[in-house]
Amino acid sequence: MATFIEWEGHKIEIKSRFSPKYFILASRLLMLATETKLFVDENLIGKADGLHFTKSISGSFSHKGKPTRIELEIRKGLFQISYLLSIDGSSISQGILQVEKIGRIVLLWLVFVAIILILVLFLKNKI
Repeated sequence: MATFIEWEGHKIEIKSRFSPKYFILASRLLMLATETKLFVDENLIGKADGLHFTKSISGSFSHKGKPTRIELEIRKGLFQISYLLSIDGSSISQGILQVEKIGRIVLLWLVFVAIILILVLFLKNKI
């Protein structure tokens, strides 16, 4: 699910989704491996992906004919991502991002843990 913000006639969109390419390492660290993208008026400003506890995306867009700076700060927790969105240094929005396909990460994490437990029990009985 995307987060939408309207600012002075501009449509700002933040999309965050589960990124399976980092799943194995993420399950060991108990954190979300995600890809987050920032759009202004459907134009991609930037993205952040992979494993990190804090990250920012910054760039600029045209507002009233002048370049305007936009920055998205992301902080990750176990199963949620908080954000702070600033334009020209002023905070305009903050909250929790809804991660697309969060059910998949929970299911994959549980399957991964179950496989590890089965392997440990199997190897323990062999020794």
